[in-house]
Amino acid sequence: MILVTSHAWASEAHTTEAKIYVVLGFHANFYHSWRGDTPDEAGFGTDIRVVRGILDILERAREQGIHVRASWDFDNLFTLESILPRYAPDIIARVRSRVAGGLDEVIVAPYNNGMFSAMTAEEMRAVVRWAVRNPWGSGVADVFGAHTPVLRPQEYMFTTGTIPLLRQEGIQGVVLAYSNYPFTAFSNFVPALPVEQRFHPLWLQTEPNGPRILLLPAVSIGDVLNFGSFELWLLRLRQWQQSQAEPPDLLLYMNFDADADTWLPMPLPRLLRWLPNTRGLEEYIEVVHRYEWAVFTTLGDFSRTHAPRGQVLVRQDMADGAWDGQYSWAEKFPSQQLWTQLEQSRLAERRAMALSRHIDERARAHVEALLFEGRDSAFFERLRALSTTHFGMSTPLVNEERQAVAEGIAARTRDRALEALRSAAHALRRHRTTRSGCDYQLLVQDCRTSGGTADTTVRIPLWWPQRAEHVAVSSDGGQAWTAAWFSEELADGSVAGEVWVRLSLAPLEQHRLCVHFGGARGSEEPPDAPAPTNTEAVSGGNSASAGAAPALRPAWDAAGRLVSLRLGDHELASSEFIDPFITYRVTTGLKRFHAAWEDAGEDARADHRSVVRRQSRATISLPVEGETALAAITVTWTAFARAPWLVADVDVAYSYTPKRDVLHGIQQKLRRYLDLRWVEVAPFPIAPNLTGTRQRPLRVWKHNWLGVTSVYDLDYAHINAANAPLDSFNHQVTAGWVAVSDGRKGLLVAQSADAWSSPAFTPMRLREQNGEQRLWINPFGSYHGKQMSYAHLGGSGIAQEIAERKGAQFRPNGPSFNGQRQRFRLLLAAYEGDEPPPALQDTAAAFFYPPAVVYLDSPARAEVLLPEDMRAWIERRATQSPQPSLPAGAPRAFLVNPTQGAAHLVWDPPASGNDFSYEVEWRAVQESNWQQRAVRATRASIEGLVDGQEYEFRVRAVSQAGTRGEWSAIERARIGAVPATGFGAEAKTLEFGLLVRAFYHSTRAALTAWWLRLTTQ
Repeated sequence: MILVTSHAWASEAHTTEAKIYVVLGFHANFYHSWRGDTPDEAGFGTDIRVVRGILDILERAREQGIHVRASWDFDNLFTLESILPRYAPDIIARVRSRVAGGLDEVIVAPYNNGMFSAMTAEEMRAVVRWAVRNPWGSGVADVFGAHTPVLRPQEYMFTTGTIPLLRQEGIQGVVLAYSNYPFTAFSNFVPALPVEQRFHPLWLQTEPNGPRILLLPAVSIGDVLNFGSFELWLLRLRQWQQSQAEPPDLLLYMNFDADADTWLPMPLPRLLRWLPNTRGLEEYIEVVHRYEWAVFTTLGDFSRTHAPRGQVLVRQDMADGAWDGQYSWAEKFPSQQLWTQLEQSRLAERRAMALSRHIDERARAHVEALLFEGRDSAFFERLRALSTTHFGMSTPLVNEERQAVAEGIAARTRDRALEALRSAAHALRRHRTTRSGCDYQLLVQDCRTSGGTADTTVRIPLWWPQRAEHVAVSSDGGQAWTAAWFSEELADGSVAGEVWVRLSLAPLEQHRLCVHFGGARGSEEPPDAPAPTNTEAVSGGNSASAGAAPALRPAWDAAGRLVSLRLGDHELASSEFIDPFITYRVTTGLKRFHAAWEDAGEDARADHRSVVRRQSRATISLPVEGETALAAITVTWTAFARAPWLVADVDVAYSYTPKRDVLHGIQQKLRRYLDLRWVEVAPFPIAPNLTGTRQRPLRVWKHNWLGVTSVYDLDYAHINAANAPLDSFNHQVTAGWVAVSDGRKGLLVAQSADAWSSPAFTPMRLREQNGEQRLWINPFGSYHGKQMSYAHLGGSGIAQEIAERKGAQFRPNGPSFNGQRQRFRLLLAAYEGDEPPPALQDTAAAFFYPPAVVYLDSPARAEVLLPEDMRAWIERRATQSPQPSLPAGAPRAFLVNPTQGAAHLVWDPPASGNDFSYEVEWRAVQESNWQQRAVRATRASIEGLVDGQEYEFRVRAVSQAGTRGEWSAIERARIGAVPATGFGAEAKTLEFGLLVRAFYHSTRAALTAWWLRLTTQ
């Protein structure tokens, strides 16, 4: 049963006396980034315990004649399909009974608790549709028999273009947090709302004059603390009502995680049980029951009788993470690893579907089956991978079990999509005849389905049996294309490398290319090969029309640092344009360590007739325990002649520093060692020469996976002056590219899914000095610092203090980069004006999703079909020095995590490298014989152990040649379920001064509420 069946919500009901309506919203998602997959307190046992406690409290209230109502939202894929039916079916039955009895409602959450703002339209439609009804019987209408068509996006994620799609799918409203601490969605993006709008349904728009949808602002338990207590907050709202000539009804909608211990009473001494904010749900029920003007309701019932009051326009991409954006999900290193595989699944799907337009119906049906049919399809596995839980919000890492599961899902969706791409390419090549006279014959297929003609480069790995310094590339129609050959000689005298072909491609356009190899540098072109076209003089649809925009002119200093980026009369590079650094905690406090550059000069492998090719190297030295740890950065710059853009290939090897820290609290049970001295990483920070003011602020242009290009202004100071400078912000979900502008000129930065990817790859930093704004962009890095201010919304701010100290989503992401390696690819393009020109946007889109390449004919013949085949073919033919079979050192950061009947082991590779398998051994302490298991990953789960028994564990590395390294130190652990860590116990770890302030704050709230209770009707 759908409770609201029309897009037109009912008009305001006129009552004789205004009331305050309270909705208790329980967000039930038992699949967490903080914890793992066990039914104890290290996993979803916390959820089961707390939700059963909530239901017990609700049932006791019903038995006492108190009419308590509640609103629930569940993810379907993990919680309703898997965890609850197996481990706690009673929870489903109890909620279903309350819904059937008219007490509670169930609203909609994404089927996969997914990254809602970073989904394609097809993915978004699927997770909304399947959340209501699905073939597996886990939709909320399937399970509970009724639902309210209001969506609560996971982590309050929302992006431009979502509203019309939701309305088409029958969703009539959305829940977004509007809080006064950083568990919110849009509090800092719009001026402070007046009381009558802040506590009432509104209309939401994400574009000026765009479509709108009902918005239900939610608050959380932290807001209660900020306003003193739940009772004091209600009484203050009642005072406001009584001060109005025509007092309106108000809605106080509390929506918070159902696994939060704060819903349950704290175990306190009898003398302290009067203290507010300590008895959770029982306290809220008692307060509402105390006043006749306070009433429990549901979102559906309130919205049917109360029309939206006012409208808000939010242009940023929202999420409730740190800095009200994508920080917690997009910026940690493992999240970028996972997203790269997920994005490559999308890219392979696009390429496969584009190629399938040219194959027979039977072959196309097979490709589509691999991509879309069944729960093992690339599409369904991608929906699994898109769960927010795989990416955060736990920071700087997610739980080790969760990471292992996520890696498996991400690999499956990528591999399944690649299988479909390979199938389409095979079918296409079977029906293509080759043309004589070509050294290579290639098919290049654009995979974009919309946009205009793109000026792009296709990077194709090639091999040739003899020295060849350059190539010539032409298409079937005789059109010659500008090409650059970057190669190196192998030990057998052959050469291998990449040819970059500069093409103009319309969406879904296809070219068949013929490649001719030339001789040594300076020799004549190959016979019959056409000369490269001057890209500034070409015309027509088959050429890269670089003349449509001024050329970009880069310049480097003697140290190899890019110091100038000129477009016409505009200089886009500031004095610190590219200045990599790592912020690391030393004995004297936080210190920023900057890179030292070394110019490697022109790339010796390059044919420079068509391009400028340059390499720059940098090192960052960290003083670690009396030694120096070095992070190495190599940047390879490529700039085509007369192009308005250049490409940077960035290779970053972060130093490894000792890991000795463990995070294990009320939320986080990460199960691995960390070095928490890492704070910020900035491998390629960009400081554009752009300035703004409060009157004319800098602007951020962004493009999302719904295909929508939108913009927002950095006008946060107009809302709250304390937010004029921002240490970090990431309000731009970026399907491909982002741009920043001062209105007269701008800089566009694009990522390539072929190399490395993130759902929001450009965290930014904003500074204001003497009324002038400056901006820093940090591709694939992560800033940290002071959170945004919410002072303009009132309240004490104590919830923010506590959250920043104990909230696991506010920690620095820096530790996740320790010892890791990144290889990412960026396109930098300058432009004149405000919004990036359409042609440049098309180029950025084609850079993000490069065309498919199929080898129709090559020296490798049938062995090579796709570029990855050619890379593997080259590697097999390259003579490699034999690797010495030296004993490896012991694995590092070895940690044993006991749980019920099992132990979860995790470690880092030895210092000598990571190309090892491992042997894990264990035994009960009273036994002499070890049991052993061989594993490939740096983790293992040992099951079948006896609770209460103490075991010993050790691990060693095994090289490919079979040489065994040193054993790690033996670790001991007593097996058993992880016990609960209550909020009260966790609160004791707060600073004494903050505890005193919290106690004073609650005491004052209790006294004030007592006084107002006597004076408020």
